Amino acid sequence: MAIMHTWLDDVCTTLDLDRTILDRMTPEMLDLIRIVAHGPSRPGAPMTAFLVGLGAGQRFGRAEAGATGEGGAADPTEALATLVHENIDAVTALVRAKENDA
Repeated sequence: MAIMHTWLDDVCTTLDLDRTILDRMTPEMLDLIRIVAHGPSRPGAPMTAFLVGLGAGQRFGRAEAGATGEGGAADPTEALATLVHENIDAVTALVRAKENDA
C-alpha cells in the first residue's frame, strides 16, 4: 500500500488535486474496483473507476452551468473531456518520468 500511496501523492501533485479528497474516497473506490474486477469484468475495473469520476465531473459541470445561467455557452461534457485528456497526458508524462528514474 505504501507504493500506491506514494504514487497517488505524485499523481495528485501532478494534477493539482487535493489529496484529502482522495483519502476520503480511496476505501470506497478500491472496494468498487475489487467488486468489478472479481465480478463482471477484471479489465473493466479501471475504466469503471474512470467512468465514476467522469460521471461526477459531468454532473458537476451541468450543475455549475445551470447555477450560472450559462447552460448554452459551452458543453460542460466537452470541457470535462478536454480536462480529462490533459490529465491523461500529465499522468502519462509522470509515468514516463518515473520509468526513466528507475
